[in-house]
Amino acid sequence: MNDQKYGLGETPFSAEELDEMMSPELAQKRAREKQFNQNFARLLSGDGEDNAGPYKLRCIVEHDHWYIPVKSDGSWAILNAQKGEYERLIAGENKADGRRTDRQGRGGQMLPVYAQEPGAESVCKVIDGPSLVRSLPSNISALLIQIEPSDPLRELGKEYFDQLKSLASAVELESMLVSESGVAAAKLLERDFDAAMYNDGLWQSAGVATLGTHSDSLYVRDPEVTIKPERAKKIFEEVLKDESFCGIVVNPMHEIGASASNITSNIKGLYLSPNFVHRTVCGGGGPLRVERYVARSREEFELFLEQTNFPTPYRIVESKDAQGKPTIQALSTQSPVSWSIFECDSAQEADQVKTPCFELALAPGSDQEIAAGKSHILCPALMAQKLYGQLPERQRKLNKWCPGKSFGLGRSLSEADIAASRLRLRLASEILKLIPAQGDAIVRQSVLSVQGAKFLGWAGYAGKKSWIEEAREQAKKYDKKFVLG
Repeated sequence: MNDQKYGLGETPFSAEELDEMMSPELAQKRAREKQFNQNFARLLSGDGEDNAGPYKLRCIVEHDHWYIPVKSDGSWAILNAQKGEYERLIAGENKADGRRTDRQGRGGQMLPVYAQEPGAESVCKVIDGPSLVRSLPSNISALLIQIEPSDPLRELGKEYFDQLKSLASAVELESMLVSESGVAAAKLLERDFDAAMYNDGLWQSAGVATLGTHSDSLYVRDPEVTIKPERAKKIFEEVLKDESFCGIVVNPMHEIGASASNITSNIKGLYLSPNFVHRTVCGGGGPLRVERYVARSREEFELFLEQTNFPTPYRIVESKDAQGKPTIQALSTQSPVSWSIFECDSAQEADQVKTPCFELALAPGSDQEIAAGKSHILCPALMAQKLYGQLPERQRKLNKWCPGKSFGLGRSLSEADIAASRLRLRLASEILKLIPAQGDAIVRQSVLSVQGAKFLGWAGYAGKKSWIEEAREQAKKYDKKFVLG
């Protein structure tokens, strides 16, 4: 070939080959395009590589009702299958090219498992996913499983059984964390997480320790960080001891919580606050986001909604529970919407979200507080952040509150200015209730959110007792239409 374009004279290469030789970037681009076209063609022909193994295994563990045929004596009905009689649930490695495309079943003794009752002629035992994988017979070579009711039965080989058991532990741990009835501290402390470690201690990223519920649920790009299993008790105690930690994040890039649950499904980046860590180590446990689902007034409940970024507009429903106690609950009137009662990075959209039912234990107080007694649901650090945010930017560190307009002899306040001062007074009063009598600042174990802990880590002076007391006294002064001086 006589090539004039590059002045090479006659060569055995085509024009396209010469272009690629002269431009490595072009060669790489064309290689990627070729690989994409090959993969797409394989996908269309049903020969695409199967990379859905982790998803399928998790579906098995999370499913609540598996139907297993049993014999007349109550034992499980194991059957023999011939090689190739069924396809594999997860494709095996093709010996020719190493890709996961081999779907031919290997046969053997198998336990049939159905997603829905197979028929009136079959007598079945019903069992949930974790119980199923923990009771698999040792003498079978595979499960013969139907993931979806419309699916055929497919083989899942014995080599996946250990992964299923590991996932069962992870799913149970996640269910424990996002339980709407609260967390049992003693049980949680005995569970294991996969922890991101640095220099033999917990790795700290953006102020939090990073944990995963399973080896597939935690990935860290930093080559100096290692992942190793650690007991929850050890992790929580280390976080509590080291005040530089603002809390813990669980599964920052992986979903947590069984998909069957409504308001807890598909959460990523679940945060555990300093308060929850403290309560758990002390054996208290309870709800993840608050100390107790008890509101002392409607105003307190609405401040809680603000602190948790509950979507607006919303509707508040007051009712009574089975014991006749008053309750209060918020329902979003926006649709679709993404929100969770738990502090997290993201949550799945739903047609409607709602809070749990809070007990409404009315505790009328003075006009200088939200309600009598201490709050179980308001984060003092987030209240301090609100006080800080009320101030003009130039006055925040100085903590100078002087709303309204100056008229030489004094300041004239609008109704909005007065309302802001009165809210400021009530917030400061509520924070001070949560500071121990001999303390000089908001204590870490009272902080109900990682967000609040991070704020205090950045603007610690806003958590000082003296700063909050000054805010309260200034707010008392500016609660009328005209203030002298």
